[in-house]
Amino acid sequence: MPSFEQLSSTEPFMIDTLDLHQWLQWVLIPRLRQAISDQAALPEKCAIAPVAEMFYEGASFDASRLCKILARIDHLLSHA
Repeated sequence: MPSFEQLSSTEPFMIDTLDLHQWLQWVLIPRLRQAISDQAALPEKCAIAPVAEMFYEGASFDASRLCKILARIDHLLSHA
């Protein structure tokens, strides 16, 4: 788990302290789960897939499935 200092970043996606997969695991997914559990409002606009595509471009593994899942989340949140 990231440290308190790493999670205190004010940069978008905490890009200065976390890798994208860390941000997804420790920030986005827990926040979405909590909002759903609390029946709270979800974000109205979401554009994570383009960030992931740039972040994983040239990676040593195939991130296409992850990018497709993130594009679906973007679509669902932005068109709800």
